[in-house]
Amino acid sequence: MPLSAATALVTSLAASPGGSGLAELLERVPAEPAADPLEPLRMLEAAHRAVASLGDVRIFVDDLQWVDATTQSLVHYLARAATSRPLGIVIATRPSESSVTLLNSLSQLLGEPERYRTLQLGPLSQADGMRLARSLAPDVDDDGAAGIWARAGGLPFWIDGLARSADETESLLERLYGRRMAALDADGSTALAALVVAARPVTAAELARCRDWSAPRAEAA
Repeated sequence: MPLSAATALVTSLAASPGGSGLAELLERVPAEPAADPLEPLRMLEAAHRAVASLGDVRIFVDDLQWVDATTQSLVHYLARAATSRPLGIVIATRPSESSVTLLNSLSQLLGEPERYRTLQLGPLSQADGMRLARSLAPDVDDDGAAGIWARAGGLPFWIDGLARSADETESLLERLYGRRMAALDADGSTALAALVVAARPVTAAELARCRDWSAPRAEAA
């Protein structure tokens, strides 16, 4: 969904002192994006003008691998247009085709290491992983914390999930997802199945049409 990942950013820019042009564009977004091929470019330029009016700006982008193409274009446009004003962009991502393409382009545009830097994050060391596990589960002893770190491969996300579950008989996926799925009601399970099959963002209205549900039932699911 175009600019879905940049909703907070675009909303903030539209409300900024130099964001009136962006606000006007947002109010008249066409029902069909292809109706005006220049509209995305106008949106990008209006966002740039809003950023420029703010002076020193920092933009943070998390999970770039999930970010929609239009938002990626916005990030690239803002970086390219920031020639004389201070702008910092911090991006976190896992390896993916779309994220690598954007980052390679930014690297060539800005020049590494002059204005572009990369930092590859590896897994936590055993000492740091055990410290994290014990902070999340104070009752875990050293052997238990070391086991959590080893099973998680040092990755903080999995250490968090394992440390919060005390049942050693459960698998990693059972711990993190099995209980959540078991708690779903029938409509919730059906909604989850529809989302998996769709493999893209789905609105409650689309879900209602797909399952022949009422709007309130789809919203609840």
